[in-house]
Amino acid sequence: MIEWALPRDTGTPVEFALTSDGALWYTSRTPDALLVRFSEEVGPQGTPGAPGTPGAPGTPGTPGATGATGATGATGATGATGATGATGDPGDPGATGQQGPQGVGSPGAAGPAGATGPRGATGTTGARGPRGKTGAAAKIPRITCKLSGKKVTCKVAKGGGGGNTGGGEGLRLRLSRASTLFATGSRAATSRRTTVRLHALRKVKAGAYTLAVDVGDDVKVKLTLRL
Repeated sequence: MIEWALPRDTGTPVEFALTSDGALWYTSRTPDALLVRFSEEVGPQGTPGAPGTPGAPGTPGTPGATGATGATGATGATGATGATGATGDPGDPGATGQQGPQGVGSPGAAGPAGATGPRGATGTTGARGPRGKTGAAAKIPRITCKLSGKKVTCKVAKGGGGGNTGGGEGLRLRLSRASTLFATGSRAATSRRTTVRLHALRKVKAGAYTLAVDVGDDVKVKLTLRL
């Protein structure tokens, strides 16, 4: 079997007819109604399409705080200086008339080196600050939920910058457990509410649940929480 690529901008072929010259004719309804002739003859190469516009860069995450600097260790004590060796006695002079060589006393022994003071302890390293979130995770607001009787209410954090504000985009919440949906709620992009009350579809009891959070159209995150 031989396959050929369709010409550009012809849409999906729906009706076919083979003519005596070996060409294949077909019709297309997408995007416009077209009547197209196709054969194994090779035509001139079409003009390349313009390159697509690159997507905008994502918002950088908030940098983590710098850990505190560890304290400097104390300086070790200086070792004591060794004592100076004693000077040797001079030699006896030679006999008169013929000068005899004068003896040289032997040098005193070198005193022992003082002990090295102990090394000061090294200060502890400060804890490393948390790393700022990036990409899709940076857009997820901080959300806490609680169960009061049969009602579930979620609180969305306000302010803070770095994309983690919970405002400016539509917010949709879905509470489920074991693939069963228990409650849903939403907040419009223009809303300034800090709380979202979920509409119960089933009786919600205390326990572990999965909260699916949709921010806008392209950020989707699932969180595990206990009510």
